[in-house]
Order: sequence, then structure tokens, then C-alpha cells
Amino acid sequence: PPSSGPPIPTHKTPSSFTPLMVPDETFPSCRLCFLPFSVPLRRRHHCRLCGNLFCQECSPNKSSLPLEGPEYEKPVRICTECEGEVDRGHFFTLRRYATVVNMPKVEPDCLMSALYSLQVDLTQTSKNPPSSEMSSPLNSIDVSELISSLLLCTSCSNCSPSPSDSDKSAIIFYAYKSLSALISLNPLLPSPSLARACLRPEVWDNILGVLGRDSPVDVVTLACKCLFYLTESDLHSSALMNDTADSAADSVDSRFQSSDSQKSRSRRNSFEDSSPPEEAPPVFPIDRAISAVVEHITSAVLATQRWSVATISNILSLDNSSLNTLTSSGGLMILTSLLNSSDDDTKSHASYALQSAVTISNHSETLLNNIATSLDYNTMSTLLSPNTSTDNIIKTTAGLLGTLLLPITSISNNQPTSTHHPSYTIAINLHTPPVIANLVSLLTTSSSTTSVLVCLAGIANANGGSEILPKTDLGNLCMTLLSNTPSDSDNKHLLQQILTTFTPDTQNPTTTLSSMLRGNLLSAAHTLIQSFIVNPSTSFELLLTALDAGVVSLILNALSVPSTPADECSNLEMLAILGKIAYSPSSPAPEVAKERYESSINYYEMVHNSDVVSTLTKFLALPDDLFDMPETHKQIKCNSIKATLSILESFTRNKADKKITTEIVHSLFLPSPSVVQSLLVQPPSPSLLSPTLEIFAKVCENAPSPVLPQLASCAACSIVPDMLSNAQSMADYDSFLLCLSIVTSTGSHAPPTSTVGRSSINTIKQALERPNCPELVRKKCVYALEELSINSSLWTAIGSCLPSLTAALLEER
Repeated sequence: PPSSGPPIPTHKTPSSFTPLMVPDETFPSCRLCFLPFSVPLRRRHHCRLCGNLFCQECSPNKSSLPLEGPEYEKPVRICTECEGEVDRGHFFTLRRYATVVNMPKVEPDCLMSALYSLQVDLTQTSKNPPSSEMSSPLNSIDVSELISSLLLCTSCSNCSPSPSDSDKSAIIFYAYKSLSALISLNPLLPSPSLARACLRPEVWDNILGVLGRDSPVDVVTLACKCLFYLTESDLHSSALMNDTADSAADSVDSRFQSSDSQKSRSRRNSFEDSSPPEEAPPVFPIDRAISAVVEHITSAVLATQRWSVATISNILSLDNSSLNTLTSSGGLMILTSLLNSSDDDTKSHASYALQSAVTISNHSETLLNNIATSLDYNTMSTLLSPNTSTDNIIKTTAGLLGTLLLPITSISNNQPTSTHHPSYTIAINLHTPPVIANLVSLLTTSSSTTSVLVCLAGIANANGGSEILPKTDLGNLCMTLLSNTPSDSDNKHLLQQILTTFTPDTQNPTTTLSSMLRGNLLSAAHTLIQSFIVNPSTSFELLLTALDAGVVSLILNALSVPSTPADECSNLEMLAILGKIAYSPSSPAPEVAKERYESSINYYEMVHNSDVVSTLTKFLALPDDLFDMPETHKQIKCNSIKATLSILESFTRNKADKKITTEIVHSLFLPSPSVVQSLLVQPPSPSLLSPTLEIFAKVCENAPSPVLPQLASCAACSIVPDMLSNAQSMADYDSFLLCLSIVTSTGSHAPPTSTVGRSSINTIKQALERPNCPELVRKKCVYALEELSINSSLWTAIGSCLPSLTAALLEER
């Protein structure tokens, strides 16, 4: 706080504190076993460390202490409780300060010194906690009694004589400082005693009373600090702990106590057990606490503001009903305005509090609308910038914006149906180049990946799929997706939403998405397939990551708009590479890869309501001037056709969904003239013949039965027998086996008018009779004749092959 605070007591350090010997008449009984003093049976003795009164049984031993004064030059009497502390190395035990604070009447100077030393030791304990809960210095004091005494000190009612104004100010200040430090140490106690003592009504009344009246600024700050610790969920959880925790703590702590101390504690427990059981802690006054804190969150004192805002976050997490009080008191609007604060801690706590409020309200439209109208969107851009904000501010800001935009993302369970939802308003206002640039940069530099992805996905959705990612950053982003995509499923869904809502620049088709990504993504894809060939198990997860991140949808988006031939070719080749790896039999988990690839295709069709086969078929069309093109351009076109055929061939491997294969049949085979017919009759390059036959064979193999008669009657199929004969005569067994597969699948379903089977049977006979015919070819020929025999119209032609077939079977046997 800006105020200088009360004067520092004379005794500035705990080591200079001299224990106060409690006057004999103060207590009529031993402070440990509670048995009454009597002369000569039970005489009073002072513990020279804590200064309290004990009987002989509770203070039987002496010990050397590192304290100043002539009486400490030799061993002095100490109580069994202090003896346990000394044995653990705690020569400056908290008990000696607690003795003074707990006295019903004490001189102001002595009390001030004790409070000062107590708060110093408590603060030091919080900064350097003991290695074990059982070795905590708090175990040696009665925390409930100490808290009651500290409350008395806040009014100086235990001072005698009455202190001066300056001494009173100091006593009150250090009393609250000790109280806040003590409450903060709850995690160091294994039992619920401290938590229960803190949550008593008189504690709340005292703290809230300070905040409700015109108190000194430094005391108000400490009261806010106390309230922060009082509203921590851990404190309330500790208060609800089972009482067996107390006995467990005593059991463990007994290892550090002498047998005399254990006996004394046993007698004390017997004495305390006769008292009424302690009541459960009451519910804290939520409305009063919220109202008191809201009064101080705009305080000019920075420390007060920080503790107040942080306390609101605690209260919201502790009791959901507090949101109504916060809203009605105007606290929500004040929290939003504090995002513009010049103090990082205040901004961070305000962000956390607003996140809690939105989450608790289940993304209430009313609450979101209040925030949407109060947000300073220019400030949001500044808070997200690594150049102007710390990592913590960036993290909390991204978390807040992610919470605000969550309803309009793909991972929301209740997406709003109306575009008038406040989250859309927030997303549209955030759609500015600085905000987007900062969010994109955070994907590779921030730990808040999910929050950043939620922001980008929400902005993309709210802006109707318009371009949200800067061209200069998109390539790098996609490279990151391929190599470092988070494994969290929500992140993958968000990445898909971001990438699939991206729309290339239609005003300048030559500068499209594919042009920007060609080098990066194609290079990544080639690297991926090469590494997969060398070590499939290592790069398999990388493949799944690329598929889950929506790369397939991203490429199909790029292919859906006009582009240069080179860009089209590069994207088609990359999609073909991904398809080949997805269906590779050497994959560590083929079914997983295939499922991811097919899911990506289905996701694109669902989002865009588009037929992916139609999108790709256009790249198979042969331009009229193809053969007059420069060789370089012609090669690019041939490569595009080859990649497209490979992609479509991978689609036909989806045996669970025959629909896509049927679409390929109707698009590539049945029109007259068909694409496949053109490629078989006059291919632009000999290298296209094999991929054309491959997709033909795969389509015939996986096409549904009703489609096979149509395939057998199409013009492309009538060309296959001649190709089969040419391949046989030239011993081109690769082409021969592909053509034979087509004949086997279609011939068995061919109508009597079809020549596919009849024209091919004689070629099959010649292959069987060919000297040195490969065993695989011979087996495929036998299988072909077996399948063709299903068609009764071919029985006569097959009969002429029986001698050759018998010879082949005998040779195989």
C-alpha cells in the first residue's frame, strides 16, 4: 500500500524477543495437563522458552537454549511441548509468542513485539515450509486459541494499560498480518483444526467488519488478504475432514515427543473430551462477502485491488450462487473494466474471475452479452501480444476468450442456433489482423494451445468461413500441425474446424491456398512417406496427426477453387501420398489409419455438402490441346491425372461404404465417352496406363453386384480383352494380371451380348499353354476360368479350354 504503515516495534527480529514469564496468578492450573496447582503437591513452574505455567510432571527436564541473558547461560527448565520443539531444532518456537498473545492482559509494548515476531516467523514458515507436515511449528500451538486471541488483539481489548494511538495502530496492523499469515498455513497442518477455527462466525464478522467501515488502508489490505485465504476451497475442504485425521496427526506426531509429553497430552485430551463436541463450520456469509469485496476491487491501493479481485475468483469457485450477487452488485462489469488495468496481477485475476463466472453460468447469453458490450477489443489484442504482455497475461487472456467463444466451436455440446448469440458478437469483434496474428503466433509459443484453438475456431465460425489466417503464417501453421499437433481429441476437432472453414482468395485465383502451401506441405508429405517407408512405426503417429488435424479437408478446399496446374498437381500428389500410406499393409495399425483417412473424407463431404468424387473427377479431363502442350506442361497434367487416379483408387478400398465406389463408376466409366475409355485408348503418357488399369481393377473388385453388369457393358470394358491379348503376347505380366482381374470381375456378370468374357477366354487359354508361364499367372488364369464359369453364356467357350486347364492343374499338382 502507498501508506507508510504503523511504526516498526523496537524488537525487530524474533531472536531479540525475550520470553515473557506469565504471572503466577494468571492461570490456576497447568497449561498442558489442566490439573489445578496446589502447594506443595503440584507447584507452579515457568517454562523458560515459552514462559507459560506448568506443573512438575509437564516440565520435568532442562535444556540449553541459544537465547540472550544470564539465566540462559546454563540449562533451564522447559515444558514437554517445548522440549519436543527443541528436539526438532525449533529453538525459536512459536509457542513463546503465542503465550504473550493468549494472555488475558498484557502490556502494549510486549504485545506489539510478540505480534511482530509472530508474523515474521509465520511468514518465514510459509516461504520455507517444513519437509514434513508433522514437523510443522504449528503443531506445538493451539491454533484455535491463538486465532481467538488475535481477534482480541485487533481491538486491543487485551492490552493493559490502554495503548497510545500509535501503539494501537501497530498492534492492530500486526494482529491482522499474523492472522493472514496463520490462515495461509492451513496446508501445513494434517488436521482440520486450523480450518475449523478460521471458519468460525466471529472470524468472518471481524474481517468483514473491517471491510465494511472506514478502516486504515493497510488494515483493509490485510483484511482482503485474510478473506482471500478464508475463501480458498482447500480451507473449506480441510474443515470437512473426518475427525480421525486429528488422531492420526497425533499418532504420527508422537514420534517427535518424549514419553512425558505424550502422557501430558493424553491427560489434556481426557480433559478436553469432557467438553461439548465442536460444531461443524457454518456456511460463510456469501452475500456479505461479495458485497464487501466489490467495494474494494476499484481501490486506489494496488495491493487491496489485487487481493479483492483474487478473492472473487475464490468465492465463485466455492459457491456458484455467488454469481447472482456479483452480477446484481455490478461486480461483473467492474471485473471486465479491470482487464484494462495497468497492473498485470489485477488483469490476471480479473480474467480468472470472468472465466469462472461464464463457466458457472453455463455460458448464459445474458451474462455473455454483458461482457460482450463491455470488452475493449483493442485491449484484447494488446494482452495477447508477446511484445507487450507476460506469458501469464497471455495465458489468462487466451483462456478467457476461449471460454467466451466456446459455445460456437465444434467441441461445444450446445451450439447456439442463432447467429445473434453474444459469442458470435465477440468473435466478429475479435476478427482483426492484430488479434489473429497474435493467436497464430501463440500456437507455437504458448502452452495454452486449446484456448488459442478455441479462439481461432470461434472466429472462423462466426465470420462465415472467411479467411482468418494470415497468408504469411498459414504455411508455417500447417507444418506445425503435421509435426506437432496436440494429441488431445478436442484440439484435433478444433483444428479441423479452423482448417475446413478457410476460404482461399477468390479475387486472385492464382494466389490460392495451394500456391501458398505447395512447397511446405508437399515437402512435408514427401518427408512423411519416405520416413514411413524407412520406419513405419515411428512416423505412423505423425500420419494420424496429419489426418486428424484436417489436412485432407484443407487440401480438398484448395482443390475446389481455380488454381495453377502446378499447384493442382502438387496438392493432388500430396493427397495421393496420404491415401497410399493410410491403406498401406505395412502400417502398424492399418484399420486405424484407414478409419482416420475415411473419416477425413466424410467430414469434408458433411461440412461442405459436397461430393468429393465430383471434385476430383474434373482433374481427369483431357484438354483438347493436350498433345500440343509444351512437354513440361504436359508432364504436369499427366502427373495430376496419375495422382487423381491414385486418390480415387484409395477411395474404392472403403469396403464398408460401397456408395463412393458406385459414384466413381458413374463418373469415370459409364459416360460415353468415359474418362477411363479415353485414357485406355489414347493415354497422354505411357505412365498413365498402369494407374488407369489399377483403378479399373479395384473398382471392379469392390463395386456392388448391381453395378457390375453396367461395368461389363461399358465402352471402356470392351477395350480390355484386346489389352489382355497384347499383354500376353508381350509377356507383360503386370498389365496382364490387371486386365485379367477386370475380366474376372465383370465377365461373370456380363450379359450374353457382352464380348468381355468370350473374347478373353482364348487369351487365357494361350497364357496357360505358354512355356515358362509364371506360377502366379497360371493360378490367376485358373481362378478366372472358375469365376467366368458362373456365367452360363460362356460355358461353350470355357469348354474349349478344358485340355489346357487340365494340363495346368496336373502340372500344379
